[in-house]
Amino acid sequence: PDAMHDSSTIPIKRTNAVEVKAVEDAALKYAIANSAFSKLRITVQKIVGNYAKLTATPIEEAGDTAKIYMKKVNGKWIGLDIGTSMDGKELDDLGIPAKAQ
Repeated sequence: PDAMHDSSTIPIKRTNAVEVKAVEDAALKYAIANSAFSKLRITVQKIVGNYAKLTATPIEEAGDTAKIYMKKVNGKWIGLDIGTSMDGKELDDLGIPAKAQ
C-alpha cells in the first residue's frame, strides 16, 4: 500500500526518527486492516511514553480523517483503536493516559 508520512507536526522534540517511522508503519498497517481505505496519509500527533496518537487521512478517496491510538508492547507498536469519534471514557477504558489523548 502507498503511504505518505508526515513527521513535521510532532510536538515531542526528543522523539527520534526511527521511533516515529516504526509507529507510523504500524499505524498504517492497523488503519488499512481496520478501515475501508487502502491509501492513507498517517500523521503522528503525539507520542507519550508507550502510547501514540496519530491520524489517518484517505489520500485518493473521499472520507473523514480518523484518529488512531497505538501502544508499544514488547518493543512493537500495536493498534488500540481507530475511529472518527471517540470519547474520553472509551479512551480511558483502553488504558490510554490523558496526556496521550
